[in-house]
Amino acid sequence: MAPPTYTPGQVLSYTDCNSWFTPEAAYKTADTSRASTTTRAADPDLTVPVAANAVYDVRCYLSYQSGNTSGIGLNFAFTTPAGVSGRWGAAYRVAGDAGTTTNAGPAGTVDFAWSGTAATGGTWNGPATPGDGHSHSVLIEGTLITAGTAGSLTLAWAQDSSSATNLVIQNGSKLIALRVG
Repeated sequence: MAPPTYTPGQVLSYTDCNSWFTPEAAYKTADTSRASTTTRAADPDLTVPVAANAVYDVRCYLSYQSGNTSGIGLNFAFTTPAGVSGRWGAAYRVAGDAGTTTNAGPAGTVDFAWSGTAATGGTWNGPATPGDGHSHSVLIEGTLITAGTAGSLTLAWAQDSSSATNLVIQNGSKLIALRVG
C-alpha cells in the first residue's frame, strides 16, 4: 500500500496520523532474565502491533548480559503475523570477548558481522551471539512486509546454550516499527 497523499487545507484523520506519522515502539524499562532454557519465548516488553498489507522499517537495539559465565549466547528471532516477507540484518559480536572488561575484544579480531535473511512463515531466525560473561549489544534493521493478516512483531529469545546462570535482556533495549508503505 502506498502512503497517502494530501491536498493543501485537507484535515487529516486520526487514523492517518496514527498509522503513518507515529512509529510503533516498545521499550524495556526493566531487565528480563532467563535461565536453563534454549527454547525461544516472547519478550514481555518488545512487541509492537503491525497492520495487514503494510510495509514497515524495523529497528531493534538489544543490550544483553550473560553474567560471568562463558558460553551463554543470545538466540533470538522475531514472530510475526502469517505470510510476512522482507529483509533483515543484524550486527552483533561474532566471537567471544577475550578481553577482561566489557566490550574489550582482542586486537585484530573481527568484532561484528552483518547477517541478512528473509522473513518467511511467521518467524525470522536470527543467529546466536557468543557468550563470554560481558555486556554486548545486537543491532537489527530491516523491512517487514505484512500480507493480509494484522498482528504483532515480537522479539523471541532464549539462551543459546542452556545454563543455570541468567541471560539478561537489559532495560533500554527497544523495538521500533515505522510504517512506510
